[in-house]
Amino acid sequence: MRDEGNEHSEHDSSHSGPVGAAAPVPAAATALSRRSVYRQITALAIPTFGQLIAEPAFVMIDTAIVGHISDAAMAGLSIGSTVVLTTVGLCVFLAYGTTSKVAQLMGAGKRKEGMEVGIDGMWLAFGIGIVVCALLVAFSTPLCHLMGARGPSSSPPAST
Repeated sequence: MRDEGNEHSEHDSSHSGPVGAAAPVPAAATALSRRSVYRQITALAIPTFGQLIAEPAFVMIDTAIVGHISDAAMAGLSIGSTVVLTTVGLCVFLAYGTTSKVAQLMGAGKRKEGMEVGIDGMWLAFGIGIVVCALLVAFSTPLCHLMGARGPSSSPPAST
């Protein structure tokens, strides 16, 4: 028996599912929203992929160019690129840590705080970069010897 004061009874077919549950979404809307999500993922994935392959691509291009100069230059590039890629790999924590924190704050609607964390991350990266650069310049010769460089590949190029 239907309660006259209640618009929907237990047997009313206009509401399927528990009270407070979302209404079923039509298949066309679901496909559209999936496409939208795929577009958003692609919009994030393509620049990220480019950033991840940039440094190895630069090293590959350097190798192709320097390979035509001399064996000593190629050996020096090999050691130098190993040092650079190792340094970048060790400092990637800053990018991943900052990115996740900024994303968390932006997702929570805290745009100002997210921007502040991003700017703080850039200043920290700048400071770490200056320190790492100074250390690499100061210890370049011992570092090259530690990596096995001997002879012309371990000395700075002569200016022409």
